[in-house]
Amino acid sequence: MPQQTLSEAQLRERGLAGLAELARLEERTGSINAVAARALELVGSMLDADRAAVCAIQGDETIEWLAQRRLERLIAASSDLRPSELMWARRPLETGRPEIFDRRMPDHERSALSDTADQMGMAAFAIVPLRSGTEFAGILGLVWNDDPPELARDEELLVAIGRLVGLALGNVRLRDALLARQAELDESETRYRGLFEQAPEPILICDWDGRVLDSNRAASSLYGLSSRRLLSQSLESLTGLDREKRRALTTALHRTRRAEIQARGRRLAGTTFPVVLHLAVTALRGEERLLVQLRDMTETEPMQAELLQAQKMEALGQLISGVAHELNNPLSAIIAFAQLLRTDERLPADLAHDADLLAQEADRTRRIVQNLLDFARQRTPDRQHTQLAPLIERTLELHAYALRAGRIEIRLLLPTDLPAVWVDTAQIQQVLLNLTLNAIQAIRAGRLSGTITISARSDAGSGSSASVVRLRVEDDGPGVEESVRPRLFEPFFTTKQVGQGTGLGLSVSYGIVATHAGRLWFEPATNGGAAFILELPTSETAGGDSGENSSPSSASRPAAGTAPARSVRRILVVDDEPSIR
Repeated sequence: MPQQTLSEAQLRERGLAGLAELARLEERTGSINAVAARALELVGSMLDADRAAVCAIQGDETIEWLAQRRLERLIAASSDLRPSELMWARRPLETGRPEIFDRRMPDHERSALSDTADQMGMAAFAIVPLRSGTEFAGILGLVWNDDPPELARDEELLVAIGRLVGLALGNVRLRDALLARQAELDESETRYRGLFEQAPEPILICDWDGRVLDSNRAASSLYGLSSRRLLSQSLESLTGLDREKRRALTTALHRTRRAEIQARGRRLAGTTFPVVLHLAVTALRGEERLLVQLRDMTETEPMQAELLQAQKMEALGQLISGVAHELNNPLSAIIAFAQLLRTDERLPADLAHDADLLAQEADRTRRIVQNLLDFARQRTPDRQHTQLAPLIERTLELHAYALRAGRIEIRLLLPTDLPAVWVDTAQIQQVLLNLTLNAIQAIRAGRLSGTITISARSDAGSGSSASVVRLRVEDDGPGVEESVRPRLFEPFFTTKQVGQGTGLGLSVSYGIVATHAGRLWFEPATNGGAAFILELPTSETAGGDSGENSSPSSASRPAAGTAPARSVRRILVVDDEPSIR
């Protein structure tokens, strides 16, 4: 049906129906400019407008033209004006009601745009405020070159048009804002997912019942399971937490929102590993979830144990140093009086024997105290060029009785050209005594006889070209259990029966060798026994001066043919222990 034959009521209904359809928010709805253009087309057809335009007004009164029909000249002329400067727009903007202006009336007030309007032949125009709910959305302007149709003078119709067009524009803006927000969320989700997947530490996302809802790559690698298979697991099955502990953990999380707990991780193959769980309550997609960060302590736990042991050793060293100093004073008196008793020629034979035993045991106690002091503090060694072969032979002579009683054979494999080492002879002999004594006691504890093999060779050393002498003390005794080996050099640790060892021999020996820039370690012997390897730098490597300390007593020895001068001396003895004075 041609438009001119339609009644005003039909035009009204058709136009409002079109605007209502335009105001419906759908995904296929076009841009805000396209919607504004379509609104101009519908309203212009309904009200027979010659020209029309739709604009939005920003908060700073900036005019944004969304669509127009044949109003280019007027829009160009008003580009520098604000809505408040347009006299004909003030009242509709203030009241929110549409208004029609007849420019031909004598009382019509002229404005800055009146000359342009005259040139365009504008007879009348309407200003329709556009609203979306309670929000102001913009202005619809309609222009007629002659009298406006009667339908255009229906104020309620103009109000309805303003609401429908404003709703259409508001819906488009809302849709665009939602789409922009969704794009931000999608970008945020992508960024979060990337950070989550690339996180170096394993992360699980669980619900309050402990069911795994998500996991990252590090968690899959830790457990050896794909992300899909991890989803079928629970926090209890992955961390070894029983139901009771998990409930207590849940209670703590409800109260503090964060928690930390140590557990034993469990892999599908059945292996376990130490793990620390850091848990936090977070909101994901509107629901509370548990963010579980797992830290594998497989490598860290031994380091912490070593640090704890080092701290314990430091405190133990301070305690030992104090105790040893306190023991030294009464021990010095015991040794001195035992020696004085032994020098008395009037002493009966049985008492002289007792005095010998007293001096011998006191000296043994002194050596234990000295071991404690050597362990507790570092002493500057008195080093000199030393051949190990004679030192080994002298050491074995001290064990002559124990070797015979235990029917222990000694096998010496010592090259004649073994280079000298730059060491404190007394300290290294102490190490050799400890190593050989341990070998003797090991054989006597497990068999009626045995063999100790002592071999030596020069070598380039470990990890460098420096020359070293490597000495190996090996026995064919019962050996050392694997569970005990990590503690061999730990102070006061011993597997011997009570009264047969202090547990200081190997730890003191280890410290002595370390001060000589050497190494001491254990190896299981091929025959099932034990072997301890002592590695010391040679004199050339250590840079020892052949003339230095070659004879510790040379400084105090008088020159040949010179008699010591005789003179009377008085000695002042000062000591806080009466027995020592």
